[in-house]
Amino acid sequence: MKTTLIDDYELAFDEQDILKRLGMPADHVFGKSIRKLLYETAAIAKPKAVFMEYPVTAVTEYSVAVGSVVFASVALAKNLKQAEVVYPYICTCGQELASYAKTLTDMIDKFAFDAIMEFYEKQIELSLNRKLINLLPEGYVISRSDPGALPGWPIQEQKKLFALLGENATKIGVELSDNYLMSPLKTVSGLKYAAKEACHDCIYCQREICSHRKAPYDEKAYFATLQRE
Repeated sequence: MKTTLIDDYELAFDEQDILKRLGMPADHVFGKSIRKLLYETAAIAKPKAVFMEYPVTAVTEYSVAVGSVVFASVALAKNLKQAEVVYPYICTCGQELASYAKTLTDMIDKFAFDAIMEFYEKQIELSLNRKLINLLPEGYVISRSDPGALPGWPIQEQKKLFALLGENATKIGVELSDNYLMSPLKTVSGLKYAAKEACHDCIYCQREICSHRKAPYDEKAYFATLQRE
């Protein structure tokens, strides 16, 4: 299957962007820690990403077959009902930053650096999206669904996703633990696909307070994913 590895990105954030995401004022003293850590780690930061291209071989009301792997999820089946191709992906802040994080002892620095690693992961995902959008039909946008983020698509299905990605996960320094958590922690994975309108897993999430929310919770959509024969 066609594979695209990505290690180039644009550093397009600073301490002000991180403070805003954390809900802190621009002049908060916390910004000094963020600025220092950004400076100290700029040379070692190596976020990475990978995506592959797979055909959607079958879609039922309750499952989706990607290549020879079958994912069981009502919500995923709804999202991919019209899809012919999907792109399994991983984006990570990188082992370099994760290793540096382990050297920190100050609690403020640890909290600040956690946010920094998340921003690096998002930067490499932007690079991935810029490459992926060129593969989609004109007029389509990128949507994504992630194991553990959708109701009825449990995090245990990460194992199937990693089976699709094969050695490419290892190539960018990402490992999946026995309890289905990824290392480094600031890593995201799932399926990206073409859609006429962006589909956000957020509509299925009942958590009221979330800085990452992109769409409001839709109770009707949530309960529709729980239907079974």
